[in-house]
Amino acid sequence: MRKGAPPWALVAVLLLLVSSCAGADQPAPDNAAVSARYENQARADAAQEAPARPEAPAPARVQPAPVTAAPAPATSRVIATPEPAPAATPPQADTRTSWALDPGPAASQKGADQPSPPPAVPPAPLENAVVDFGGCIRLAVERSPYLQSPSLEIQTKKLDEKDAWYRMFPNLYFTLLSDRKIAGEDTSTAKTGDSSLTLGLTSGNYNPIAAWIQHDAQKDVTRLTKLAAVLALQELIQQIATAFITLDYLERQIALRSDIIDLNERALVFATKLENIHTSQIDIRIALQKKNIAQTEYDMAVALKGQVIMGLRDLLGLGPYDLIQPDTRQFRELIKQYDPDGYRYEYAEQNSIRIKMQEVKSALADRDITAQWIKALPTFSIGVRQPDKINNQNNQNDKEYYFSTYMQIPIWQWGETSRGFERAEIRKRQTLYANDVERLRFKSSWMMQKMQAQQQRSVLDLAQGEVNLAELSLQKGEVEYRSGKTLYKQFLDAEMNVLLAKIRANELRKSYYTALLQMVGDTGDLMRRYVNIEDLPDAP
Repeated sequence: MRKGAPPWALVAVLLLLVSSCAGADQPAPDNAAVSARYENQARADAAQEAPARPEAPAPARVQPAPVTAAPAPATSRVIATPEPAPAATPPQADTRTSWALDPGPAASQKGADQPSPPPAVPPAPLENAVVDFGGCIRLAVERSPYLQSPSLEIQTKKLDEKDAWYRMFPNLYFTLLSDRKIAGEDTSTAKTGDSSLTLGLTSGNYNPIAAWIQHDAQKDVTRLTKLAAVLALQELIQQIATAFITLDYLERQIALRSDIIDLNERALVFATKLENIHTSQIDIRIALQKKNIAQTEYDMAVALKGQVIMGLRDLLGLGPYDLIQPDTRQFRELIKQYDPDGYRYEYAEQNSIRIKMQEVKSALADRDITAQWIKALPTFSIGVRQPDKINNQNNQNDKEYYFSTYMQIPIWQWGETSRGFERAEIRKRQTLYANDVERLRFKSSWMMQKMQAQQQRSVLDLAQGEVNLAELSLQKGEVEYRSGKTLYKQFLDAEMNVLLAKIRANELRKSYYTALLQMVGDTGDLMRRYVNIEDLPDAP
């Protein structure tokens, strides 16, 4: 029989087993951790390649709702909020104007068939919907509240014109006469307490000549109201154009102010260098103060741009959730096409809406004189009636009818007719004098605007020349600095002179465009370029 193993050997084996089990919980070395990481990656790839079993799908992880889409209740569309994108790849929604994003009629009908949903959050705002100058005019015509009141006034005047037209035809009234004998001697035909009813049809007071004169006058009143609506549209378009000029000016200012901030930061860094022996603590404070001032001017320009865009949105009648980004580059190329030297006063006077309104007022004054003849003309009244059964002895025949004619001729009115003619003549002379004043005022204003536009253009050309000289000085300063003839601070001053010259030129460009816009706007060319007046609702 073989002899058994010693007890100490068994104890050693047990100790080795225990130590191996305890070593599994110890941290692995770095190379082991890297190996385990790649093993986990391989297991994840294998899990992705393995097909999922349809009978037992894995539970989906609950994630927060994405911010790129918000449900719109009671509509068939989803208003999407564009995600932040780089400047080189703008979101797709930015290339459409705001009116293209409204829900269609089908969506409204679908929402009407469904039960009313609970109050929902407002739709996501339209982020930077790019619109050009023509798109803004279209929005203004469709939505602006400043054009709604003139349009309603035109509709009212058209109804008045229709009433004046139908006054040329006699009206028709139903008459009812009730008689009752209450006192007197009884006769064979009428006794106390007898009553009778007399029916008839009458035209009332009818004067076809007066109706014709009033109809012609009402047509001129309607035309004057239409011209006032066109003038309101023209002034609104000029306000939109002024906003575009201001935005173009502010965009240039913001870019130039940003360059000034960068330049002042470079000057501050140069002033704070230890090896710079040409600066002191006062120079450092001056450089820091200039940087702070440039930053403040930049912030003010950015805030003013936001205010101008808000005012433009109010002019267009946009909602609180419609955010637009005006395309000033297109308008910049548009305003450059107009030349103040190519306009003459005769052309401006011929196309001026204000002058046309004065001409209509003169025509109304002439018709006012003609209308004074109405008071001297007779008025007529015709009708059909039954006979008076009380005063008529043969009241037993109910089939008798009479055709009656009534005429009223004014004979004595204490001079009211003659005073009416004098009053109309005075109003006509007042209108003619007002026309002359308006014509002289328009001529002096338009000629002054033309001269201002020409002067501003000349000053702008001089400012552009100063910018060119500053750039040449900058090139010279750069060459001298690189050759060691001048200091770096002088080179920075040359760069600052270029930026300041560009700022002055930008301010003069705004003044020139403003004067040019006022001159061109009074001729109506800017309005007729984008709006066909004949296609507008209630247009003249």
